[in-house]
Amino acid sequence: MIWPLTAFLALVPLPPPQDAAASIAALEHTLATNGSNAAVLRALARAYASLDDPRAEATFQQALAATSDDAALRRDHVEYLWRKHRDEAGNAEMERVLARSPSDAELRGRYGEMLMQQNRFVDAAAELSRACALAAKSCTAERLGLWASALLETGRFPESARIWSRAIAAAPDRAEPHAGLGRLRLLQGDDTGARAELAIAVKREPGDASLRVDYGRSLERSGDATAAEAEYREALRLDPSFSAAHYALGTLLARLGRADEANAEIVQYQTAFAASQSARQRNGARRAQLSLGWTRLEAKDAEGAIAAFSGLGNDPEALRGSGEALLAMGRRDEARASFERAAALAPSDPRIQWALARARGAEGP
Repeated sequence: MIWPLTAFLALVPLPPPQDAAASIAALEHTLATNGSNAAVLRALARAYASLDDPRAEATFQQALAATSDDAALRRDHVEYLWRKHRDEAGNAEMERVLARSPSDAELRGRYGEMLMQQNRFVDAAAELSRACALAAKSCTAERLGLWASALLETGRFPESARIWSRAIAAAPDRAEPHAGLGRLRLLQGDDTGARAELAIAVKREPGDASLRVDYGRSLERSGDATAAEAEYREALRLDPSFSAAHYALGTLLARLGRADEANAEIVQYQTAFAASQSARQRNGARRAQLSLGWTRLEAKDAEGAIAAFSGLGNDPEALRGSGEALLAMGRRDEARASFERAAALAPSDPRIQWALARARGAEGP
């Protein structure tokens, strides 16, 4: 069976959390009263997913068992798996969807986008290429930019330049395609081409500090040290903690013989770089710990999940995870306390409010 593209054009995003919370009780009542129904199961799975309710995956599986040929349902499930950072499972499901609909450009484009997020650049370039070949008119500047970036990451510079040029033609007034081509020209050693493209990009987005630094580099390579220095200083005015700007300015000043100024900038670079690396490491460790906790919880290892979440202290997401694990173990009072701590830290998070309501014995906030 080949699923037509029209099956996906009617897709809508997951319902807003407040709408999902309001609909869950009615959907559950409908299932309890009328028995299994694929459409109701799909709606319930989507509502659970919107609120990050741990029952979402099991409900998706029930719906898939009831109607395995529902293309929209499978697409919903893929998006849910990706949102839960279960990339391999999401990719495998998308491969099954594409096997039934190999000529669906929108699906292939979406898959390419997700492969880019996963840093699978070779596969991303292949899927984005197929998507644009299937439907050139609907291949947006954003999608062309992703394709060009994937090609750049795999060292295919001439192809990347060609696709960036297509992106510029598709959206000539946007900064990003010009910036992408300009940065590529810098890598290729084409200082004149880089300067021309980055000048356009900076004109389109004058408040982008990263663009200012890249434009400054093109100016410096072209021999205009005064203009390059001005761009680096503007980047630092826009973002005083931008380590790349401190480094670029420091090395330029050193080359110009202004040693004291150069040393001051390099010291600031080292401080800013260390701070950014430390923050990146902390964020990476947090994401890994949260992922471990949720993976253990999905594997029904509630105690292991609590051990993973507890290492993050008063992190609202970790407290929500610990609460879900405690709830799964039947320790409702402790779960409620964990959710209440999370809610105090993140009072506007609807997922936490929903979890707290469940712990209190209600099916909605």
